[in-house]
Amino acid sequence: MLGTSLAAGELGHTETQTDSTATPRVRAYDGDRIRDGREVRGIRIRQKVIYTRAGDTYWLGKRKSNPLRLNTDRDRLPDRAEITGNRNKWDNHKSDPTHCDTDRGGVSDGREIRAGSDPSDFRSGPKSPQPRAARWFRTSG
Repeated sequence: MLGTSLAAGELGHTETQTDSTATPRVRAYDGDRIRDGREVRGIRIRQKVIYTRAGDTYWLGKRKSNPLRLNTDRDRLPDRAEITGNRNKWDNHKSDPTHCDTDRGGVSDGREIRAGSDPSDFRSGPKSPQPRAARWFRTSG
């Protein structure tokens, strides 16, 4: 009976109910403004991650975060900030809300963001906050 209305009295209801109102919309329980259902089903994150100095990469894909926690991976960076990349100054690169160190560089994503580096690029870390291509090198002289 998808897409149809139920008449009054059917299924024990006293008013007309459509399929859109039959399924309640659940708000974000943890306050991160991501609907709980979306967190449980998974959120597709399109972001290439560089995880070695040689430039080996992998793509973040569908990630299922915990709808009861504001910060699933406990890296001091909220899930919403990791999914949207809104706190990352490097072209809003996204990070993995289910793994505390997206680029596997040994430094948590939250710490990398606070240091001004890119959590999706292994070559960028708190000691060298700019990606390799953007770094200014001093010439000896």
